[in-house]
Amino acid sequence: MPARLSAVRTILSPPCPKSRLPKTDRPMSRFLQIPSLIVIALCAMNSLSCSADDDFEFFESNIRPVLVQHCYECHSADAAIPKGGLQLDQRDTILSGGDSGSAVVPGKPGESHLLSALKYDGFEMPPKGKLPDSVIADFERWIQMGAPDPRSGDLAKKPTTIDYAKAAEFWAFKTPLKHLPPQVLDSAWPRGAIDRFVLYRLEERQMKPAPQADRRTLIRRAYFDLIGLPPEPEAVERFVSDTSEAAFEKVIDELLASPHYGERWARYWLDLARYAEDQAHTFKARMYPQGYIYRDWVVNALNEDMPYDDFLRLQIAGDQMELEQPHRHRAALGLFALGPVYYQDNGEQAKALADEWDDRIDTLMRGTQALTVSCARCHDHKYDPISMEDYYGLAGIFASSEYRELPAVADEVVAAKRKADQAVQDQQLEINTLLTHNAPAARLKLIDQIPQYMLATWKVMESDAGGKKEKKQIEKVADDAKLNRELLQRWVTWLSDDAKPGAVEHDQRYLNAWRVFLNIQRSAKDRDEAKVNAELTAIAQQLQSEAASILHQRDELLRQFGDNFAFVAAND
Repeated sequence: MPARLSAVRTILSPPCPKSRLPKTDRPMSRFLQIPSLIVIALCAMNSLSCSADDDFEFFESNIRPVLVQHCYECHSADAAIPKGGLQLDQRDTILSGGDSGSAVVPGKPGESHLLSALKYDGFEMPPKGKLPDSVIADFERWIQMGAPDPRSGDLAKKPTTIDYAKAAEFWAFKTPLKHLPPQVLDSAWPRGAIDRFVLYRLEERQMKPAPQADRRTLIRRAYFDLIGLPPEPEAVERFVSDTSEAAFEKVIDELLASPHYGERWARYWLDLARYAEDQAHTFKARMYPQGYIYRDWVVNALNEDMPYDDFLRLQIAGDQMELEQPHRHRAALGLFALGPVYYQDNGEQAKALADEWDDRIDTLMRGTQALTVSCARCHDHKYDPISMEDYYGLAGIFASSEYRELPAVADEVVAAKRKADQAVQDQQLEINTLLTHNAPAARLKLIDQIPQYMLATWKVMESDAGGKKEKKQIEKVADDAKLNRELLQRWVTWLSDDAKPGAVEHDQRYLNAWRVFLNIQRSAKDRDEAKVNAELTAIAQQLQSEAASILHQRDELLRQFGDNFAFVAAND
């Protein structure tokens, strides 16, 4: 029998005899109240104990397995650095929370970040995919129950900050030390310090160097290595016949001075700079037609043997440096300017901008420091001493920068071009004004020539020439009739029955007679040239009359609306 029940029975059935019961005038029921209260309290304690056991069993069955399977990898004491400073392997750490505050507020599911993350409301955990609704419902019920959790213990917490002094001991962050070349057995083979290091390792393994390459092989290797192109036969023969000790040095000097040297080696840097003059279709459309200027700058920098530190500074912050001729190095800023631009629609502007900054951070740090700093976008780096603060410090620099296109020439050249452009605009204004004033007289003259152009158009169509032959036919007919070639070409196009902007597909009643004439003549087997010319002359005169009427109406509009309508009329 359980001890609690035994105690209850002892209280209900005291062993004292009836004769020893105290004499009192108070009813016995008064005395029985005390043991009754004890019974109620013990039963309540037993009920609470059973309820707590059930709650813990619910946690162990429905909550802990999910945390172990989906959360402990990143949010436990076993993680290198718990992401977001949050550990989910202890009750105390769940309640204290991480960088975003308490993960669980007992009895308040709506205020618990853990539940909102499982629902993908703000945070999205686990990142590999949303858990089933039934699991999320279990977590909500568990929190409503008061988040019962039997886990306890003083686990040693992982450090939430980076020990930079300890991290600096890693070999990759140490300053390289100069090592003296080792002693070798075959002292005649090495020609320099590097050869002695190579030979030392070979001799450790009881190996010998490869035999000396012949001169033809040697010069081909040098050409392909330095400029990526094979040597000309004359260059090979010149090197083979040169028996001087400095023959190979001459070849190397010539290749280093070749413009192909920069072209050959620039491609490796351009790969790191993710150089491109356009973008994939997954990004926002932005073309870089001037992107080749950055490519040429990299090529020239290598050919000029620019120091590497200057090479980096000019690309990263060239616009912030004091330079004698800043325009010569503006193209270097293409390192970041030629990056991708992401779509900002569907309410994702903030994410698109963050992705663009991340691309620039990744290009900068992987390309120049060999560090994958982008990992710190979501959490402190697991292996390298890079914190989220470091990442967003860099992101802040790029967030405060903007894309601009600047001239890659001196300010004097820009001013001269601006002046020349203004002169062109002024000249164009004079031309437009001249056309406006002379347009009425020109139209009258062209109206008088309508019969000549219609007759010439029929001659071109009658020849049934196409393509280049038609063009030559138009030139011949125009020259014979002393007409303008370009204007006759426009007449042929306008009156053609297959021209979309021409007379056929537009409701122009004054061309009805022409359409009838064209259909009859196209189907006629024998043509009377005199009759054809007479009919065509009559049609042209009718068209001439219609054009004169239209011109008169337009001149009236010009007089009514003045200069605001003049330019449109002159170009119609």
